[in-house]
Amino acid sequence: MIASADELRRFTTAVEAQLGIRVEDRAPAMTEILVRRADRHASVSTYLARVEAADAEEMRALVTEVSVGETYFFRHSEQCQAYADLIVALVAQRGHVRVLSAGCSSGEEPYTLAMLARERLDDPRAVSIHAFDFNPAALVRCANARYSRWALRATSEQQERRWFVPHGREVELVPEIKRAVAFSEANLLTDGAWTSEQWDLIFCRNVTMYFSDPRAEQAIGRLVRSLTPGGYLFLGHAETLRERPFELELCHSHGTFYYRRGGPPIQLSPPAARTEWIDDIARASQRVSSLVTTALAPTPTAPGDPLAAIRTLLGEERFAEATDALAQLPAAIARDREAQLYGAIVDAHTGAAARAEATCRELLVVAPLEARAHYLLALCRSGEDVLGAEHHAREALALAPRFAMASIQLAFLLRRAGAREQAAAELVRAIALIEIEDPDRLALFSGGFSRTALIELCRGELARSRA
Repeated sequence: MIASADELRRFTTAVEAQLGIRVEDRAPAMTEILVRRADRHASVSTYLARVEAADAEEMRALVTEVSVGETYFFRHSEQCQAYADLIVALVAQRGHVRVLSAGCSSGEEPYTLAMLARERLDDPRAVSIHAFDFNPAALVRCANARYSRWALRATSEQQERRWFVPHGREVELVPEIKRAVAFSEANLLTDGAWTSEQWDLIFCRNVTMYFSDPRAEQAIGRLVRSLTPGGYLFLGHAETLRERPFELELCHSHGTFYYRRGGPPIQLSPPAARTEWIDDIARASQRVSSLVTTALAPTPTAPGDPLAAIRTLLGEERFAEATDALAQLPAAIARDREAQLYGAIVDAHTGAAARAEATCRELLVVAPLEARAHYLLALCRSGEDVLGAEHHAREALALAPRFAMASIQLAFLLRRAGAREQAAAELVRAIALIEIEDPDRLALFSGGFSRTALIELCRGELARSRA
């Protein structure tokens, strides 16, 4: 079955209208989804009528297809720290606090909020935590509360021992935390039980960034109306409120931003010092390294190996010579994962972005923890799919927290998205990461810039962003 350009337009328009998720810039993926799902119907037109009628069963299936559900426990530690301090202050002030995780995906976020509350409060009954998502498959995962160890990449060993138990190759949450969160199926884009209640703290991170602008504005309006006076709203790092509702005031602590709906401010501890968050990066690197199997590590090269010479050519941006050298590799070496990555680097810098993307996606099938492939995907997607590029830049940093070029790329993407404050914060982080970046990775991805030149570049961008 083949879909025409007009049918694809109807499909993306209907998906955006019914789910609110922006998909018009993901034409290849949406074409594949349309053709595959329409194949069960008499014609593409028959299937489109079902989508345009907002068939409930099909909407549930489509949200699984088009949403990005990547998350993990204790994500964005600075927001976790701000929440932990706020929850203590709010309980002391109000006696009981109600917390909502909107768009909770597979549950890592609300379960993290429950763990932090248990760690900081004497009385666990002082906090009620609710969470919802529109994806029924994600809610099944929430109920099972079993996760791969990769979901624990930002979880300390102490927290893992306290809150998780081994379950085969996975881990399972302890009953105390499983019982601490109430889950339900709901839609951020429509009123429901959650909008008829009032919440002291709402987390809705990395959800509205995928919505069309009108739908994002509607969703934010519902969230704001559901906040109690003096309540707090946490969004994702890439989600700034271009038209901030007048009820919301921007707050800053612990090195992160969030919002308060009126009421007197709560004084929290100042942001962590620079040396402290560099230590956090180092600890995160060690934690990730302990989870990544040696089988997925880059293939080592022996002295005199032709890949070493190609790496030098790439560092000097001599792409034509690197192309020739790659073509002359013996077949066994050319199939090596490292050689394929070098080929993708050449393609990404010589106008063959589609081929570079295809190579990177193939690499990620066999090596899902290859941060460099995610970085190249971010580089390739940055021209036409800023949201997708940002996703891959963040993935690269999650896999390799010291990856300076991924941090720089993320800063530029955030600035393009209008998130100037977050972009500035990421540039500050990038400057520190450049100083400790691995020399080989720096040579491959710095575009010929030295450490000093990259630092000056970031400082110049930072000065312009603050002008």
